[in-house]
Amino acid sequence: MTALAASQDIFVVNSFSKYFGMTGWLVAPETCIPYIDRLAQIIFLAAPTVAQYAALTAFVPETVAILEARRHEFRQRRDFLVPAL
Repeated sequence: MTALAASQDIFVVNSFSKYFGMTGWLVAPETCIPYIDRLAQIIFLAAPTVAQYAALTAFVPETVAILEARRHEFRQRRDFLVPAL
C-alpha cells in the first residue's frame, strides 16, 4: 500500500542524497503541488537573507582570527592523536 492510497492528505518527504548522490523527493496531494512549487522556488533560488549576512560576517577580520585559532587548536590535537594511534 502506498502512502497516498492510505489517505489523500499525506505528505512524504524523503531523500537518498547523502548516500546515493540523489536529490530528495516528495509525495503530496496533487492539489498542493502548485503551492509546494512556489515554496521551493523561494527556498532554493537564493540563500536566506540571514544566511547571507552570516556569510559576510564570516569574512571580517575578527571572525577570521577566531577561526584561525580554532584551526590551530585542531591541528595541535591532530598532531598529538595521530602518532598515538
